[in-house]
Amino acid sequence: MDKSLLNPVLHQSLKALCGSQYMVLGFQDGKLKQFVNPKPKAPRHLSSLSLIQQAQGVSKLPDGILILNTSDKPILERRNAHLLPYPVVSYCTSANHLDWAIPDFIFEGWPEAGISSYRDLYERFESVNFAQWEHRLPYLYWSGTATNMLRAACIEQYHHDPRVSLHLIRGSNNLTKSEVPRPIGYAPFDAVSHFKYLLDLPGNGYSGRAKLLLLTGGFLIRLPHQDGLLEYWESSCPVQLYDVLQTVDHLKHALDQFDQREAEFKERARWAMLWARFAFHQRSVYLALNSILTEVLASSK
Repeated sequence: MDKSLLNPVLHQSLKALCGSQYMVLGFQDGKLKQFVNPKPKAPRHLSSLSLIQQAQGVSKLPDGILILNTSDKPILERRNAHLLPYPVVSYCTSANHLDWAIPDFIFEGWPEAGISSYRDLYERFESVNFAQWEHRLPYLYWSGTATNMLRAACIEQYHHDPRVSLHLIRGSNNLTKSEVPRPIGYAPFDAVSHFKYLLDLPGNGYSGRAKLLLLTGGFLIRLPHQDGLLEYWESSCPVQLYDVLQTVDHLKHALDQFDQREAEFKERARWAMLWARFAFHQRSVYLALNSILTEVLASSK
Protein backbone atom coordinates (compact mmCIF):
# COMPACT_ATOMS: atom_id res chain seq x y z
CA MET A 1 0.00 0.00 0.00
CA ASP A 2 1.13 3.56 -0.73
CA LYS A 3 2.77 4.79 2.47
CA SER A 4 1.18 8.20 1.98
CA LEU A 5 -2.18 6.67 2.89
CA LEU A 6 -0.76 5.32 6.16
CA ASN A 7 0.98 8.49 7.35
CA PRO A 8 0.48 8.46 11.15
CA VAL A 9 0.52 12.27 11.37
CA LEU A 10 -2.27 12.43 8.79
CA HIS A 11 -4.43 9.96 10.70
CA GLN A 12 -3.76 11.70 13.99
CA SER A 13 -4.98 14.97 12.48
CA LEU A 14 -8.07 13.33 11.01
CA LYS A 15 -9.01 11.64 14.27
CA ALA A 16 -8.78 15.01 15.99
CA LEU A 17 -11.14 16.50 13.39
CA CYS A 18 -13.74 13.76 12.97
CA GLY A 19 -12.88 10.74 15.09
CA SER A 20 -12.89 7.63 12.92
CA GLN A 21 -15.51 8.98 10.52
CA TYR A 22 -13.24 9.23 7.51
CA MET A 23 -11.45 7.28 4.80
CA VAL A 24 -8.26 8.03 2.88
CA LEU A 25 -8.68 7.11 -0.78
CA GLY A 26 -5.98 6.50 -3.37
CA PHE A 27 -6.82 6.65 -7.10
CA GLN A 28 -4.62 5.22 -9.82
CA ASP A 29 -5.23 4.41 -13.48
CA GLY A 30 -8.65 6.03 -13.31
CA LYS A 31 -9.98 3.97 -10.42
CA LEU A 32 -10.00 3.66 -6.65
CA LYS A 33 -7.09 1.30 -6.00
CA GLN A 34 -6.30 1.66 -2.29
CA PHE A 35 -8.00 3.05 0.78
CA VAL A 36 -7.69 3.19 4.54
CA ASN A 37 -11.00 2.69 6.33
CA PRO A 38 -10.93 3.00 10.16
CA LYS A 39 -14.56 1.78 10.37
CA PRO A 40 -14.75 -1.01 7.74
CA LYS A 41 -18.26 -2.11 8.74
CA ALA A 42 -19.84 1.36 9.05
CA PRO A 43 -22.89 1.46 6.71
CA ARG A 44 -22.17 4.95 5.42
CA HIS A 45 -18.55 3.99 4.67
CA LEU A 46 -19.69 0.95 2.71
CA SER A 47 -22.37 2.93 0.87
CA SER A 48 -19.96 5.73 -0.04
CA LEU A 49 -17.39 3.27 -1.37
CA SER A 50 -20.07 1.63 -3.48
CA LEU A 51 -21.12 5.00 -4.90
CA ILE A 52 -17.53 5.86 -5.80
CA GLN A 53 -17.06 2.51 -7.50
CA GLN A 54 -20.16 3.15 -9.58
CA ALA A 55 -19.14 6.72 -10.38
CA GLN A 56 -15.64 5.79 -11.54
CA GLY A 57 -17.21 3.85 -14.38
CA VAL A 58 -18.59 7.05 -15.93
CA SER A 59 -15.19 8.35 -17.07
CA LYS A 60 -11.54 7.89 -16.07
CA LEU A 61 -10.56 9.67 -12.86
CA PRO A 62 -7.19 11.43 -12.34
CA ASP A 63 -4.59 9.81 -10.12
CA GLY A 64 -4.29 11.19 -6.62
CA ILE A 65 -5.25 10.97 -2.97
CA LEU A 66 -8.21 12.51 -1.21
CA ILE A 67 -9.91 12.31 2.18
CA LEU A 68 -13.56 11.34 2.50
CA ASN A 69 -15.15 12.78 5.64
CA THR A 70 -18.21 10.71 6.57
CA SER A 71 -19.42 12.80 9.51
CA ASP A 72 -22.44 15.12 9.32
CA LYS A 73 -20.39 18.33 9.23
CA PRO A 74 -17.48 19.67 7.19
CA ILE A 75 -14.10 19.43 8.94
CA LEU A 76 -11.50 21.56 7.15
CA GLU A 77 -11.90 25.20 8.12
CA ARG A 78 -10.16 27.69 5.84
CA ARG A 79 -7.97 28.88 8.70
CA ASN A 80 -6.78 25.29 9.24
CA ALA A 81 -5.98 24.47 5.62
CA HIS A 82 -2.41 23.59 6.60
CA LEU A 83 -3.56 20.67 8.77
CA LEU A 84 -4.26 18.26 5.90
CA PRO A 85 -2.08 17.59 2.85
CA TYR A 86 -4.91 16.29 0.65
CA PRO A 87 -8.30 17.71 -0.38
CA VAL A 88 -11.36 16.73 1.64
CA VAL A 89 -14.73 15.68 0.24
CA SER A 90 -17.70 15.72 2.61
CA TYR A 91 -21.46 15.36 2.51
CA CYS A 92 -21.77 19.12 3.05
CA THR A 93 -19.67 22.26 3.29
CA SER A 94 -19.99 25.96 4.16
CA ALA A 95 -18.45 29.29 3.24
CA ASN A 96 -15.96 28.87 6.10
CA HIS A 97 -14.77 25.43 4.99
CA LEU A 98 -12.64 24.01 2.19
CA ASP A 99 -14.48 20.69 2.02
CA TRP A 100 -15.92 19.79 -1.39
CA ALA A 101 -19.57 18.70 -1.17
CA ILE A 102 -20.38 15.35 -2.83
CA PRO A 103 -23.52 13.17 -3.05
CA ASP A 104 -23.91 11.42 0.28
CA PHE A 105 -24.18 7.78 1.29
CA ILE A 106 -27.99 7.83 1.23
CA PHE A 107 -27.92 7.58 -2.57
CA GLU A 108 -26.80 3.99 -2.06
CA GLY A 109 -28.73 3.14 1.08
CA TRP A 110 -29.50 4.14 4.67
CA PRO A 111 -30.06 0.89 6.60
CA GLU A 112 -30.50 2.65 9.95
CA ALA A 113 -33.55 4.44 8.52
CA GLY A 114 -34.94 1.31 6.92
CA ILE A 115 -33.65 2.15 3.43
CA SER A 116 -31.69 -0.90 2.40
CA SER A 117 -31.64 0.20 -1.23
CA TYR A 118 -31.96 3.76 -2.50
CA ARG A 119 -32.74 2.43 -5.97
CA ASP A 120 -35.76 0.52 -4.64
CA LEU A 121 -36.99 3.55 -2.68
CA TYR A 122 -36.59 5.80 -5.72
CA GLU A 123 -38.59 3.40 -7.87
CA ARG A 124 -41.39 3.29 -5.28
CA PHE A 125 -41.59 7.08 -5.21
CA GLU A 126 -41.42 7.19 -9.01
CA SER A 127 -44.52 5.01 -9.18
CA VAL A 128 -46.56 7.40 -7.01
CA ASN A 129 -49.32 9.09 -8.99
CA PHE A 130 -49.34 12.78 -8.14
CA ALA A 131 -53.10 12.85 -8.42
CA GLN A 132 -53.11 11.27 -4.97
CA TRP A 133 -52.52 14.75 -3.49
CA GLU A 134 -56.26 15.07 -2.80
CA HIS A 135 -56.14 11.88 -0.77
CA ARG A 136 -53.20 12.96 1.38
CA LEU A 137 -53.60 14.19 4.94
CA PRO A 138 -53.62 18.02 5.14
CA TYR A 139 -51.00 18.10 7.92
CA LEU A 140 -47.37 19.07 8.29
CA TYR A 141 -45.29 15.94 8.95
CA TRP A 142 -41.88 15.62 10.56
CA SER A 143 -39.93 12.60 11.78
CA GLY A 144 -36.58 12.59 13.53
CA THR A 145 -34.63 12.82 16.77
CA ALA A 146 -34.45 15.77 19.16
CA THR A 147 -30.74 16.29 18.63
CA ASN A 148 -30.53 20.08 18.88
CA MET A 149 -32.30 23.12 20.29
CA LEU A 150 -33.96 23.96 16.97
CA ARG A 151 -35.75 20.63 16.89
CA ALA A 152 -36.54 20.80 20.59
CA ALA A 153 -38.06 24.27 20.20
CA CYS A 154 -40.19 23.12 17.27
CA ILE A 155 -41.45 20.10 19.20
CA GLU A 156 -42.28 22.19 22.27
CA GLN A 157 -44.19 24.81 20.27
CA TYR A 158 -46.12 22.63 17.85
CA HIS A 159 -46.67 19.15 19.30
CA HIS A 160 -50.21 20.14 20.37
CA ASP A 161 -51.06 21.84 17.06
CA PRO A 162 -53.66 19.67 15.26
CA ARG A 163 -52.17 20.68 11.90
CA VAL A 164 -48.80 19.10 12.76
CA SER A 165 -47.89 15.41 12.93
CA LEU A 166 -44.63 14.71 14.79
CA HIS A 167 -42.82 11.38 14.86
CA LEU A 168 -40.14 11.63 17.55
CA ILE A 169 -37.89 8.60 17.52
CA ARG A 170 -37.34 6.81 20.82
CA GLY A 171 -33.80 6.96 22.07
CA SER A 172 -33.26 10.49 20.79
CA ASN A 173 -31.55 13.09 22.95
CA ASN A 174 -33.97 14.27 25.61
CA LEU A 175 -33.92 18.00 24.85
CA THR A 176 -37.67 18.33 25.15
CA LYS A 177 -40.14 17.60 27.94
CA SER A 178 -43.11 17.32 25.61
CA GLU A 179 -45.23 14.18 25.70
CA VAL A 180 -44.83 13.37 22.01
CA PRO A 181 -45.20 9.60 21.48
CA ARG A 182 -41.79 8.07 20.87
CA PRO A 183 -41.94 5.15 18.43
CA ILE A 184 -39.17 2.59 18.77
CA GLY A 185 -37.43 3.41 15.49
CA TYR A 186 -37.62 5.19 12.19
CA ALA A 187 -41.01 5.29 10.52
CA PRO A 188 -41.13 3.64 7.08
CA PHE A 189 -40.06 6.39 4.72
CA ASP A 190 -43.02 5.69 2.47
CA ALA A 191 -45.16 7.11 5.29
CA VAL A 192 -44.27 10.65 4.31
CA SER A 193 -46.19 10.25 1.03
CA HIS A 194 -49.41 10.24 3.06
CA PHE A 195 -49.01 13.95 3.94
CA LYS A 196 -49.38 17.10 1.85
CA TYR A 197 -46.80 19.11 3.78
CA LEU A 198 -43.36 18.01 4.95
CA LEU A 199 -41.01 19.68 7.42
CA ASP A 200 -37.23 19.43 7.20
CA LEU A 201 -35.35 20.25 10.42
CA PRO A 202 -31.56 19.83 10.19
CA GLY A 203 -29.93 17.80 12.92
CA ASN A 204 -26.29 17.81 14.01
CA GLY A 205 -25.17 18.67 10.50
CA TYR A 206 -26.70 18.82 7.05
CA SER A 207 -30.10 17.30 6.34
CA GLY A 208 -29.79 14.04 4.44
CA ARG A 209 -33.57 13.61 4.32
CA ALA A 210 -34.28 16.71 2.23
CA LYS A 211 -33.61 14.97 -1.08
CA LEU A 212 -35.97 12.15 -0.16
CA LEU A 213 -38.72 14.54 0.89
CA LEU A 214 -38.53 16.30 -2.48
CA LEU A 215 -39.12 12.97 -4.21
CA THR A 216 -42.39 12.27 -2.41
CA GLY A 217 -44.62 14.90 -4.02
CA GLY A 218 -45.34 16.67 -0.73
CA PHE A 219 -44.62 20.38 -0.28
CA LEU A 220 -41.34 20.90 1.58
CA ILE A 221 -40.81 23.50 4.30
CA ARG A 222 -37.26 23.87 5.61
CA LEU A 223 -35.54 25.64 8.47
CA PRO A 224 -31.84 26.54 8.17
CA HIS A 225 -29.15 24.85 10.21
CA GLN A 226 -28.31 26.48 13.54
CA ASP A 227 -24.73 27.06 12.33
CA GLY A 228 -25.94 28.65 9.11
CA LEU A 229 -27.38 26.87 6.09
CA LEU A 230 -24.74 24.32 5.20
CA GLU A 231 -24.19 23.90 1.49
CA TYR A 232 -24.60 20.36 0.26
CA TRP A 233 -24.50 18.94 -3.20
CA GLU A 234 -28.23 18.61 -3.75
CA SER A 235 -28.95 22.15 -2.50
CA SER A 236 -28.91 23.18 -6.16
CA CYS A 237 -32.65 22.50 -6.13
CA PRO A 238 -34.35 25.77 -7.23
CA VAL A 239 -35.48 27.58 -4.09
CA GLN A 240 -38.80 28.44 -5.74
CA LEU A 241 -39.81 24.82 -5.32
CA TYR A 242 -39.93 24.87 -1.51
CA ASP A 243 -40.11 27.35 1.38
CA VAL A 244 -37.26 28.28 3.74
CA LEU A 245 -38.30 29.79 7.07
CA GLN A 246 -35.86 31.81 9.15
CA THR A 247 -37.07 30.79 12.61
CA VAL A 248 -39.36 28.26 14.29
CA ASP A 249 -41.78 31.11 15.07
CA HIS A 250 -42.37 31.65 11.34
CA LEU A 251 -43.82 28.16 11.10
CA LYS A 252 -47.15 29.29 12.55
CA HIS A 253 -47.61 31.76 9.69
CA ALA A 254 -46.85 28.99 7.19
CA LEU A 255 -49.44 26.72 8.82
CA ASP A 256 -52.04 29.49 8.64
CA GLN A 257 -51.55 29.69 4.86
CA PHE A 258 -52.13 26.03 4.06
CA ASP A 259 -55.78 26.42 3.06
CA GLN A 260 -55.60 29.61 1.03
CA ARG A 261 -52.38 28.67 -0.80
CA GLU A 262 -52.98 24.95 -1.25
CA ALA A 263 -53.22 25.13 -5.06
CA GLU A 264 -49.88 26.99 -5.21
CA PHE A 265 -48.19 24.57 -2.81
CA LYS A 266 -49.51 21.60 -4.78
CA GLU A 267 -48.08 22.95 -8.04
CA ARG A 268 -44.70 23.78 -6.50
CA ALA A 269 -44.56 20.31 -4.94
CA ARG A 270 -45.26 18.75 -8.35
CA TRP A 271 -42.40 20.66 -9.99
CA ALA A 272 -40.08 19.84 -7.09
CA MET A 273 -40.87 16.15 -7.46
CA LEU A 274 -40.24 16.22 -11.22
CA TRP A 275 -36.94 18.06 -10.70
CA ALA A 276 -35.86 15.62 -7.98
CA ARG A 277 -36.74 12.57 -10.08
CA PHE A 278 -34.21 13.74 -12.66
CA ALA A 279 -31.52 15.17 -10.35
CA PHE A 280 -31.62 12.31 -7.85
CA HIS A 281 -31.80 9.41 -10.27
CA GLN A 282 -28.79 7.22 -9.53
CA ARG A 283 -27.39 7.77 -13.01
CA SER A 284 -27.46 11.54 -12.42
CA VAL A 285 -25.78 11.00 -9.05
CA TYR A 286 -22.98 8.92 -10.59
CA LEU A 287 -22.37 11.58 -13.25
CA ALA A 288 -22.24 14.34 -10.66
CA LEU A 289 -19.96 12.40 -8.31
CA ASN A 290 -17.57 11.55 -11.13
CA SER A 291 -17.42 15.20 -12.17
CA ILE A 292 -16.71 16.41 -8.63
CA LEU A 293 -14.06 13.75 -7.96
CA THR A 294 -12.37 14.61 -11.27
CA GLU A 295 -12.20 18.28 -10.31
CA VAL A 296 -11.02 17.56 -6.76
CA LEU A 297 -8.25 15.17 -7.82
CA ALA A 298 -7.14 17.48 -10.66
CA SER A 299 -6.95 20.44 -8.26
CA SER A 300 -4.60 18.57 -5.92
CA LYS A 301 -1.84 18.24 -8.52
